[in-house]
Amino acid sequence: MHVTYSKLAIIIERIIKHWWFLLCGLPIVLLAVYQLFKKYQGWHFVGNIGIPEIIHWDALFVLIMALICILIVIRLQKRLMYYVPVLLAVLVVFASMGVWLQQDRHLIWEGMDVPTNNHRAALLIIDSGPLEVIKTWNARANPRVEPNYIHRPGEVLERIHGMGIDWIIGTRWDRLDLPQDNNRMVQHPPVYPLALAGWLALFGKSRMVAFAFELFVKFCLVLIAILWAWKYVPSEETANRLAIACLICTAPPVLLFYFPHANELAALFALGGFALGCASDSTHKWSRHIASGMLLTAAAYTNFFFVIVFMSIMIMLMLSKQAWHNRTLIGILCGTSIVFITFTALGYYPWLTYFTGSHCLHYYSLDHMLDGFSSVLEFSYFGFPLILMSILSLFLLTKLRGSSLMPWMLGGLISLVAGAYLTFSFGGTARYLMGVYLLLAPLLAMATRCLSLTNAQIAIIPIANFAFVLLVVFL
Repeated sequence: MHVTYSKLAIIIERIIKHWWFLLCGLPIVLLAVYQLFKKYQGWHFVGNIGIPEIIHWDALFVLIMALICILIVIRLQKRLMYYVPVLLAVLVVFASMGVWLQQDRHLIWEGMDVPTNNHRAALLIIDSGPLEVIKTWNARANPRVEPNYIHRPGEVLERIHGMGIDWIIGTRWDRLDLPQDNNRMVQHPPVYPLALAGWLALFGKSRMVAFAFELFVKFCLVLIAILWAWKYVPSEETANRLAIACLICTAPPVLLFYFPHANELAALFALGGFALGCASDSTHKWSRHIASGMLLTAAAYTNFFFVIVFMSIMIMLMLSKQAWHNRTLIGILCGTSIVFITFTALGYYPWLTYFTGSHCLHYYSLDHMLDGFSSVLEFSYFGFPLILMSILSLFLLTKLRGSSLMPWMLGGLISLVAGAYLTFSFGGTARYLMGVYLLLAPLLAMATRCLSLTNAQIAIIPIANFAFVLLVVFL
Protein backbone atom coordinates (compact mmCIF):
# COMPACT_ATOMS: atom_id res chain seq x y z
CA MET A 1 0.00 0.00 0.00
CA HIS A 2 1.37 3.36 -1.04
CA VAL A 3 1.53 5.87 1.83
CA THR A 4 1.76 9.51 0.81
CA TYR A 5 3.60 12.14 2.77
CA SER A 6 0.30 13.68 3.82
CA LYS A 7 -0.89 10.39 5.35
CA LEU A 8 2.46 9.96 7.08
CA ALA A 9 2.14 13.48 8.48
CA ILE A 10 -1.31 12.63 9.88
CA ILE A 11 0.10 9.51 11.55
CA ILE A 12 2.93 11.50 13.16
CA GLU A 13 0.48 14.19 14.22
CA ARG A 14 -1.73 11.63 15.97
CA ILE A 15 1.23 9.97 17.67
CA ILE A 16 2.49 13.28 19.01
CA LYS A 17 -0.94 14.46 20.12
CA HIS A 18 -2.05 11.27 21.88
CA TRP A 19 1.33 10.16 23.26
CA TRP A 20 2.71 13.61 24.07
CA PHE A 21 3.57 12.91 27.72
CA LEU A 22 5.26 9.60 26.93
CA LEU A 23 7.25 10.98 24.00
CA CYS A 24 8.48 13.93 26.08
CA GLY A 25 9.03 12.06 29.33
CA LEU A 26 10.61 8.78 28.25
CA PRO A 27 13.76 10.35 26.72
CA ILE A 28 14.23 12.36 29.93
CA VAL A 29 14.14 9.14 31.97
CA LEU A 30 16.61 7.45 29.62
CA LEU A 31 18.97 10.43 29.82
CA ALA A 32 18.72 10.41 33.63
CA VAL A 33 19.63 6.71 33.73
CA TYR A 34 22.56 7.37 31.40
CA GLN A 35 23.81 10.31 33.48
CA LEU A 36 23.47 8.38 36.74
CA PHE A 37 25.28 5.39 35.28
CA LYS A 38 28.16 7.66 34.20
CA LYS A 39 28.56 9.64 37.40
CA TYR A 40 27.24 7.40 40.16
CA GLN A 41 30.67 6.61 41.56
CA GLY A 42 31.64 10.29 41.81
CA TRP A 43 28.62 11.29 43.90
CA HIS A 44 28.67 12.13 47.59
CA PHE A 45 25.26 11.27 48.97
CA VAL A 46 23.45 13.23 51.68
CA GLY A 47 21.72 10.91 54.13
CA ASN A 48 19.37 8.42 52.53
CA ILE A 49 17.88 10.80 49.98
CA GLY A 50 20.56 10.38 47.33
CA ILE A 51 20.97 14.08 46.47
CA PRO A 52 24.51 15.03 45.38
CA GLU A 53 26.26 17.69 47.44
CA ILE A 54 27.52 19.42 44.30
CA ILE A 55 24.13 21.04 43.71
CA HIS A 56 24.09 24.80 44.23
CA TRP A 57 20.65 25.35 45.66
CA ASP A 58 20.42 28.97 44.50
CA ALA A 59 20.74 27.86 40.87
CA LEU A 60 18.14 25.17 41.39
CA PHE A 61 15.86 27.72 43.05
CA VAL A 62 16.09 30.14 40.12
CA LEU A 63 15.35 27.40 37.58
CA ILE A 64 12.36 26.10 39.52
CA MET A 65 10.99 29.61 40.00
CA ALA A 66 11.29 30.22 36.26
CA LEU A 67 9.36 27.01 35.63
CA ILE A 68 6.64 27.98 38.13
CA CYS A 69 6.30 31.42 36.51
CA ILE A 70 5.84 29.83 33.09
CA LEU A 71 3.15 27.51 34.47
CA ILE A 72 1.38 30.53 35.98
CA VAL A 73 1.53 32.25 32.60
CA ILE A 74 -0.06 29.17 31.01
CA ARG A 75 -2.82 29.28 33.60
CA LEU A 76 -3.50 33.00 33.07
CA GLN A 77 -3.02 32.95 29.32
CA LYS A 78 -5.99 35.16 28.38
CA ARG A 79 -5.20 37.90 30.88
CA LEU A 80 -1.51 38.10 29.98
CA MET A 81 -1.80 37.67 26.23
CA TYR A 82 -0.01 40.92 25.36
CA TYR A 83 2.72 40.61 27.99
CA VAL A 84 3.69 36.96 27.56
CA PRO A 85 6.54 37.41 25.00
CA VAL A 86 8.35 39.95 27.16
CA LEU A 87 7.69 37.99 30.35
CA LEU A 88 8.99 34.74 28.88
CA ALA A 89 12.07 36.45 27.45
CA VAL A 90 12.79 37.85 30.92
CA LEU A 91 12.36 34.38 32.42
CA VAL A 92 14.89 33.01 29.94
CA VAL A 93 17.38 35.56 31.25
CA PHE A 94 16.72 34.58 34.87
CA ALA A 95 16.94 30.87 34.06
CA SER A 96 20.29 31.46 32.34
CA MET A 97 21.44 33.30 35.43
CA GLY A 98 20.48 30.24 37.45
CA VAL A 99 22.68 28.09 35.22
CA TRP A 100 25.49 30.63 35.56
CA LEU A 101 25.25 30.54 39.37
CA GLN A 102 26.04 26.85 39.28
CA GLN A 103 28.54 26.75 36.43
CA ASP A 104 30.56 29.95 36.63
CA ARG A 105 29.80 31.75 39.88
CA HIS A 106 32.66 34.27 39.66
CA LEU A 107 32.61 34.65 35.87
CA ILE A 108 36.10 33.25 35.53
CA TRP A 109 35.11 31.25 32.39
CA GLU A 110 37.54 28.59 33.53
CA GLY A 111 38.73 26.48 30.63
CA MET A 112 36.61 28.46 28.12
CA ASP A 113 38.95 30.21 25.73
CA VAL A 114 36.12 31.45 23.49
CA PRO A 115 34.52 33.87 26.02
CA THR A 116 37.92 34.81 27.46
CA ASN A 117 39.30 35.83 24.09
CA ASN A 118 36.08 37.48 22.93
CA HIS A 119 36.30 39.66 26.05
CA ARG A 120 40.01 40.26 25.45
CA ALA A 121 39.38 41.20 21.82
CA ALA A 122 36.72 43.70 22.90
CA LEU A 123 39.16 45.30 25.35
CA LEU A 124 41.76 45.44 22.57
CA ILE A 125 39.28 47.27 20.35
CA ILE A 126 38.62 49.81 23.10
CA ASP A 127 42.35 50.40 23.64
CA SER A 128 43.60 50.34 20.04
CA GLY A 129 40.51 51.62 18.27
CA PRO A 130 38.11 49.67 16.05
CA LEU A 131 39.70 50.71 12.74
CA GLU A 132 43.16 49.46 13.73
CA VAL A 133 41.83 46.12 15.00
CA ILE A 134 39.67 45.57 11.90
CA LYS A 135 42.68 46.25 9.66
CA THR A 136 44.94 43.82 11.57
CA TRP A 137 42.28 41.23 12.41
CA ASN A 138 43.41 38.68 9.84
CA ALA A 139 47.08 38.95 10.80
CA ARG A 140 46.19 38.26 14.41
CA ALA A 141 44.35 35.12 13.32
CA ASN A 142 47.43 33.28 12.05
CA PRO A 143 48.17 30.97 15.02
CA ARG A 144 51.77 30.45 16.16
CA VAL A 145 51.40 29.97 19.91
CA GLU A 146 49.57 26.67 20.25
CA PRO A 147 51.92 23.71 19.55
CA ASN A 148 49.26 21.75 17.72
CA TYR A 149 48.95 24.52 15.14
CA ILE A 150 52.64 25.22 14.60
CA HIS A 151 52.83 23.56 11.16
CA ARG A 152 49.42 24.65 9.90
CA PRO A 153 50.26 28.18 8.65
CA GLY A 154 53.07 26.86 6.48
CA GLU A 155 50.89 24.09 5.08
CA VAL A 156 48.11 26.51 4.22
CA LEU A 157 50.53 28.97 2.59
CA GLU A 158 51.99 26.12 0.54
CA ARG A 159 48.52 25.07 -0.56
CA ILE A 160 47.65 28.67 -1.51
CA HIS A 161 50.91 28.95 -3.48
CA GLY A 162 50.07 25.74 -5.31
CA MET A 163 46.67 27.16 -6.22
CA GLY A 164 48.31 30.28 -7.66
CA ILE A 165 46.36 32.70 -5.49
CA ASP A 166 49.21 34.22 -3.48
CA TRP A 167 47.85 37.68 -4.32
CA ILE A 168 44.85 37.08 -2.10
CA ILE A 169 47.08 36.81 0.99
CA GLY A 170 49.40 39.79 0.63
CA THR A 171 50.58 41.05 4.02
CA ARG A 172 47.21 40.73 5.73
CA TRP A 173 47.69 37.26 7.16
CA ASP A 174 51.30 36.31 7.77
CA ARG A 175 52.62 39.26 9.80
CA LEU A 176 55.12 38.68 12.58
CA ASP A 177 55.10 42.15 14.15
CA LEU A 178 51.81 41.69 16.03
CA PRO A 179 51.52 40.16 19.51
CA GLN A 180 50.21 36.61 19.19
CA ASP A 181 47.73 34.96 21.51
CA ASN A 182 45.24 32.14 21.46
CA ASN A 183 43.69 32.41 18.02
CA ARG A 184 40.15 31.40 18.90
CA MET A 185 38.84 34.96 19.06
CA VAL A 186 39.82 35.58 15.45
CA GLN A 187 38.66 32.38 13.81
CA HIS A 188 35.43 34.26 13.18
CA PRO A 189 34.89 37.74 11.72
CA PRO A 190 35.14 40.73 14.08
CA VAL A 191 31.51 41.92 14.40
CA TYR A 192 30.86 40.28 17.78
CA PRO A 193 33.94 41.77 19.53
CA LEU A 194 33.07 45.13 17.95
CA ALA A 195 29.54 44.97 19.38
CA LEU A 196 30.83 43.76 22.75
CA ALA A 197 33.43 46.56 22.78
CA GLY A 198 30.71 49.14 22.26
CA TRP A 199 28.71 47.64 25.13
CA LEU A 200 31.77 47.59 27.44
CA ALA A 201 32.68 51.15 26.53
CA LEU A 202 29.16 52.24 27.45
CA PHE A 203 28.61 50.24 30.66
CA GLY A 204 32.11 49.39 31.94
CA LYS A 205 35.01 47.04 31.26
CA SER A 206 34.15 44.05 33.43
CA ARG A 207 33.24 40.43 32.85
CA MET A 208 29.91 40.95 34.55
CA VAL A 209 29.09 43.61 31.94
CA ALA A 210 30.12 41.18 29.18
CA PHE A 211 27.83 38.58 30.71
CA ALA A 212 25.03 41.16 30.81
CA PHE A 213 25.56 41.79 27.07
CA GLU A 214 25.00 38.11 26.35
CA LEU A 215 21.83 38.11 28.44
CA PHE A 216 20.59 41.21 26.57
CA VAL A 217 21.25 39.54 23.19
CA LYS A 218 19.49 36.40 24.43
CA PHE A 219 16.49 38.46 25.56
CA CYS A 220 16.20 40.15 22.14
CA LEU A 221 16.65 36.87 20.28
CA VAL A 222 13.93 35.04 22.21
CA LEU A 223 11.56 38.01 22.09
CA ILE A 224 11.86 38.46 18.32
CA ALA A 225 11.59 34.70 17.70
CA ILE A 226 8.36 34.50 19.73
CA LEU A 227 6.82 37.57 18.08
CA TRP A 228 7.75 36.29 14.62
CA ALA A 229 6.20 32.90 15.36
CA TRP A 230 3.05 34.55 16.72
CA LYS A 231 2.64 36.30 13.39
CA TYR A 232 1.56 32.93 11.99
CA VAL A 233 -0.83 32.12 14.86
CA PRO A 234 -4.07 34.17 15.20
CA SER A 235 -4.34 36.25 18.36
CA GLU A 236 -7.45 34.38 19.53
CA GLU A 237 -5.53 31.09 19.62
CA THR A 238 -3.80 31.90 22.89
CA ALA A 239 -3.04 28.27 23.74
CA ASN A 240 -1.25 27.72 20.43
CA ARG A 241 0.68 30.95 20.93
CA LEU A 242 1.80 29.84 24.37
CA ALA A 243 2.88 26.44 23.00
CA ILE A 244 5.23 27.95 20.42
CA ALA A 245 6.52 30.45 23.02
CA CYS A 246 7.33 27.61 25.44
CA LEU A 247 9.01 25.68 22.64
CA ILE A 248 11.35 28.58 21.93
CA CYS A 249 12.05 30.06 25.34
CA THR A 250 12.76 26.80 27.22
CA ALA A 251 14.90 25.03 24.61
CA PRO A 252 17.96 23.81 26.55
CA PRO A 253 20.61 25.57 24.38
CA VAL A 254 18.82 28.88 24.95
CA LEU A 255 19.15 28.41 28.71
CA LEU A 256 22.53 26.69 28.90
CA PHE A 257 24.83 28.79 26.72
CA TYR A 258 25.30 31.96 28.69
CA PHE A 259 28.90 33.10 28.18
CA PRO A 260 29.99 35.67 25.54
CA HIS A 261 29.78 33.82 22.26
CA ALA A 262 29.17 35.12 18.76
CA ASN A 263 26.50 32.61 17.80
CA GLU A 264 23.49 34.19 19.51
CA LEU A 265 24.21 37.64 18.09
CA ALA A 266 24.63 36.06 14.65
CA ALA A 267 21.33 34.22 15.14
CA LEU A 268 19.67 37.52 16.06
CA PHE A 269 20.91 39.14 12.84
CA ALA A 270 19.89 36.13 10.75
CA LEU A 271 16.43 35.97 12.32
CA GLY A 272 15.91 39.66 11.57
CA GLY A 273 17.04 39.07 7.98
CA PHE A 274 14.57 36.20 7.61
CA ALA A 275 11.67 38.15 9.09
CA LEU A 276 12.29 41.13 6.79
CA GLY A 277 13.04 39.10 3.68
CA CYS A 278 9.97 36.84 3.70
CA ALA A 279 7.44 39.53 4.66
CA SER A 280 4.48 39.31 2.27
CA ASP A 281 3.30 42.93 2.24
CA SER A 282 4.47 45.17 -0.59
CA THR A 283 5.16 48.39 1.35
CA HIS A 284 8.83 49.42 1.46
CA LYS A 285 9.72 46.22 -0.40
CA TRP A 286 13.13 47.39 -1.63
CA SER A 287 14.26 48.77 1.70
CA ARG A 288 13.20 45.52 3.42
CA HIS A 289 15.15 43.38 0.98
CA ILE A 290 18.25 45.54 1.30
CA ALA A 291 17.99 45.46 5.09
CA SER A 292 17.53 41.69 4.91
CA GLY A 293 20.73 41.33 2.88
CA MET A 294 22.64 43.52 5.31
CA LEU A 295 21.45 41.53 8.32
CA LEU A 296 22.18 38.13 6.75
CA THR A 297 25.67 39.34 5.82
CA ALA A 298 26.16 40.80 9.29
CA ALA A 299 25.31 37.35 10.69
CA ALA A 300 28.00 35.78 8.51
CA TYR A 301 30.46 38.51 9.59
CA THR A 302 29.61 37.71 13.22
CA ASN A 303 29.98 33.93 13.10
CA PHE A 304 31.42 32.20 10.06
CA PHE A 305 29.04 29.29 10.57
CA PHE A 306 26.24 31.50 9.25
CA VAL A 307 27.86 31.62 5.83
CA ILE A 308 26.06 28.29 5.43
CA VAL A 309 22.77 30.04 6.17
CA PHE A 310 23.49 32.84 3.69
CA MET A 311 24.50 30.48 0.87
CA SER A 312 21.51 28.17 1.45
CA ILE A 313 19.08 31.09 1.35
CA MET A 314 20.60 32.50 -1.83
CA ILE A 315 20.40 29.12 -3.60
CA MET A 316 16.76 28.62 -2.57
CA LEU A 317 15.83 32.15 -3.68
CA MET A 318 17.55 31.58 -7.03
CA LEU A 319 15.29 28.55 -7.54
CA SER A 320 12.15 30.51 -6.61
CA LYS A 321 10.16 32.14 -9.42
CA GLN A 322 8.47 34.49 -6.99
CA ALA A 323 11.82 35.68 -5.65
CA TRP A 324 12.89 36.62 -9.20
CA HIS A 325 9.52 38.27 -9.83
CA ASN A 326 9.78 40.35 -6.63
CA ARG A 327 13.46 41.10 -7.29
CA THR A 328 14.27 39.83 -3.83
CA LEU A 329 17.70 38.62 -4.90
CA ILE A 330 18.71 42.02 -6.24
CA GLY A 331 17.76 43.75 -3.00
CA ILE A 332 19.59 41.18 -0.85
CA LEU A 333 22.72 41.40 -3.00
CA CYS A 334 22.64 45.20 -2.67
CA GLY A 335 22.51 44.88 1.12
CA THR A 336 25.29 42.28 1.05
CA SER A 337 27.46 44.55 -1.09
CA ILE A 338 27.10 47.42 1.38
CA VAL A 339 28.45 45.32 4.28
CA PHE A 340 31.13 43.61 2.17
CA ILE A 341 32.48 46.81 0.62
CA THR A 342 32.50 48.62 3.97
CA PHE A 343 34.58 45.98 5.77
CA THR A 344 36.88 45.43 2.78
CA ALA A 345 37.56 49.18 2.59
CA LEU A 346 38.46 49.13 6.29
CA GLY A 347 41.02 46.37 5.65
CA TYR A 348 39.22 43.20 6.75
CA TYR A 349 39.15 40.33 4.25
CA PRO A 350 36.74 37.48 5.11
CA TRP A 351 38.45 34.95 2.83
CA LEU A 352 41.53 35.13 5.07
CA THR A 353 39.36 34.21 8.03
CA TYR A 354 38.29 31.20 5.99
CA PHE A 355 41.92 30.12 5.57
CA THR A 356 42.48 30.46 9.31
CA GLY A 357 39.39 28.50 10.21
CA SER A 358 40.11 25.81 7.62
CA HIS A 359 43.44 24.72 9.05
CA CYS A 360 42.18 24.91 12.63
CA LEU A 361 39.13 22.85 11.62
CA HIS A 362 41.49 20.37 9.99
CA TYR A 363 43.29 19.93 13.31
CA TYR A 364 40.06 19.47 15.24
CA SER A 365 38.57 17.03 12.75
CA LEU A 366 41.69 14.87 13.00
CA ASP A 367 42.38 14.98 16.72
CA HIS A 368 39.04 15.75 18.38
CA MET A 369 36.63 13.40 16.61
CA LEU A 370 33.72 12.32 18.83
CA ASP A 371 31.88 9.06 18.52
CA GLY A 372 28.45 8.95 16.89
CA PHE A 373 26.58 8.34 20.13
CA SER A 374 27.98 11.53 21.68
CA SER A 375 26.84 13.47 18.64
CA VAL A 376 23.31 12.10 19.02
CA LEU A 377 23.27 13.15 22.68
CA GLU A 378 24.50 16.59 21.66
CA PHE A 379 21.62 16.91 19.22
CA SER A 380 19.17 16.05 22.01
CA TYR A 381 20.16 19.34 23.72
CA PHE A 382 17.52 21.02 21.57
CA GLY A 383 14.80 19.54 23.77
CA PHE A 384 12.60 16.65 22.82
CA PRO A 385 9.37 18.64 22.39
CA LEU A 386 11.13 20.94 19.93
CA ILE A 387 12.51 18.00 17.96
CA LEU A 388 9.06 16.37 17.79
CA MET A 389 7.50 19.62 16.55
CA SER A 390 10.28 20.00 13.99
CA ILE A 391 9.56 16.55 12.55
CA LEU A 392 5.91 17.44 12.12
CA SER A 393 6.70 20.88 10.69
CA LEU A 394 8.73 19.37 7.84
CA PHE A 395 5.56 18.01 6.29
CA LEU A 396 4.04 21.48 6.29
CA LEU A 397 6.53 22.65 3.66
CA THR A 398 4.37 20.95 1.01
CA LYS A 399 1.54 23.34 1.92
CA LEU A 400 3.74 26.39 1.25
CA ARG A 401 4.18 25.72 -2.46
CA GLY A 402 4.28 29.04 -4.29
CA SER A 403 4.49 30.98 -1.03
CA SER A 404 7.19 33.60 -0.45
CA LEU A 405 7.88 31.85 2.84
CA MET A 406 8.80 28.51 1.29
CA PRO A 407 12.31 29.30 -0.09
CA TRP A 408 13.28 30.93 3.20
CA MET A 409 12.13 27.96 5.24
CA LEU A 410 13.82 25.51 2.86
CA GLY A 411 17.00 27.55 3.18
CA GLY A 412 16.80 27.37 6.96
CA LEU A 413 16.16 23.62 6.84
CA ILE A 414 19.10 22.97 4.50
CA SER A 415 21.31 25.12 6.73
CA LEU A 416 20.29 23.03 9.73
CA VAL A 417 21.11 19.75 7.98
CA ALA A 418 24.39 21.04 6.53
CA GLY A 419 25.39 22.59 9.85
CA ALA A 420 24.64 19.37 11.74
CA TYR A 421 26.78 17.40 9.30
CA LEU A 422 29.71 19.80 9.56
CA THR A 423 29.69 20.39 13.31
CA PHE A 424 28.96 16.83 14.39
CA SER A 425 31.82 15.55 12.21
CA PHE A 426 34.25 16.95 14.79
CA GLY A 427 32.06 17.09 17.90
CA GLY A 428 28.71 18.84 17.61
CA THR A 429 27.81 21.91 19.61
CA ALA A 430 24.12 22.69 19.90
CA ARG A 431 24.73 26.42 20.27
CA TYR A 432 25.64 26.62 16.58
CA LEU A 433 22.47 24.93 15.41
CA MET A 434 20.05 26.62 17.81
CA GLY A 435 20.18 29.84 15.80
CA VAL A 436 19.26 27.93 12.65
CA TYR A 437 16.38 26.24 14.47
CA LEU A 438 14.91 29.63 15.32
CA LEU A 439 14.84 30.47 11.60
CA LEU A 440 12.18 27.75 11.27
CA ALA A 441 9.90 29.44 13.83
CA PRO A 442 6.97 29.92 11.36
CA LEU A 443 7.00 26.20 10.59
CA LEU A 444 7.02 25.38 14.30
CA ALA A 445 4.09 27.77 14.77
CA MET A 446 2.13 26.05 11.98
CA ALA A 447 2.86 22.64 13.51
CA THR A 448 1.56 23.89 16.86
CA ARG A 449 -1.68 25.03 15.23
CA CYS A 450 -2.14 21.59 13.66
CA LEU A 451 -1.78 19.90 17.06
CA SER A 452 -4.04 22.33 19.01
CA LEU A 453 -2.43 21.31 22.29
CA THR A 454 -4.30 21.55 25.56
CA ASN A 455 -2.98 23.52 28.53
CA ALA A 456 -1.80 20.29 30.16
CA GLN A 457 0.13 19.36 27.03
CA ILE A 458 1.60 22.83 26.77
CA ALA A 459 2.74 22.64 30.39
CA ILE A 460 4.76 19.50 29.64
CA ILE A 461 6.98 21.47 27.23
CA PRO A 462 8.75 23.64 29.84
CA ILE A 463 8.67 20.79 32.37
CA ALA A 464 10.44 18.41 29.99
CA ASN A 465 12.97 21.03 28.88
CA PHE A 466 13.72 22.19 32.42
CA ALA A 467 14.12 18.56 33.49
CA PHE A 468 16.65 18.11 30.71
CA VAL A 469 18.52 21.27 31.77
CA LEU A 470 18.60 20.10 35.40
CA LEU A 471 20.06 16.75 34.33
CA VAL A 472 22.74 18.38 32.20
CA VAL A 473 23.71 21.03 34.75
CA PHE A 474 23.52 19.19 38.05
CA LEU A 475 24.49 15.65 37.08
